[in-house]
Amino acid sequence: MDQLKTRIAELKQALHQLVEHNVHNPDDDDHWSGVLFFCATDERTRTFVKNTRKVHRFIRKLLPPKGNHCKEIRKRISRDFDYWKRPTISDTVSKVTTMDIDEKWEEAIVSLTLAARTNAGVSQDRIDQALQCTIELCHKYKGKRGIPMKIVNTLIDMQSSLITCGDRHLNELNNEDQARKIYGVATNLSSIAREMTT
Repeated sequence: MDQLKTRIAELKQALHQLVEHNVHNPDDDDHWSGVLFFCATDERTRTFVKNTRKVHRFIRKLLPPKGNHCKEIRKRISRDFDYWKRPTISDTVSKVTTMDIDEKWEEAIVSLTLAARTNAGVSQDRIDQALQCTIELCHKYKGKRGIPMKIVNTLIDMQSSLITCGDRHLNELNNEDQARKIYGVATNLSSIAREMTT
């Protein structure tokens, strides 16, 4: 219980930082943990969002494995903090901490895409993680009647972003090895995605 109270206090602090920060959201994206938002926003906003989600995950692990975790967290926080009734806080939590079962995959893709945009490029660990998570996603949705549009949109955005980053490493940075890595992972991810839809 003491650990839960500590984590809730950390979540309160993370939320205050995020709410007081002028979030850079040029596309008015309602989903603050997606690839599109993370690529468009600034580094400070990314850090605040990541910190909030990290604490939120810790709290989820401390709660009983039943029911709606988000509702339970809100209920427990509301007992201790009057500020919870502020619309800005409630809206921020909905955008940042609402998680789905595909979060692990999305975070791996976001991490890979952001790394590809840097001059250093992507590491083999990031590539392996993205491929492994996409394989797991394929196992989940293969043979199903449909795939959530959120996943479809992320796959489309991921592919175009990686190809653009690969071109930059090849033509502007003259880094053929990194360009080959990025092109290769883009091709492999697309192949897994196609298998998921057949």
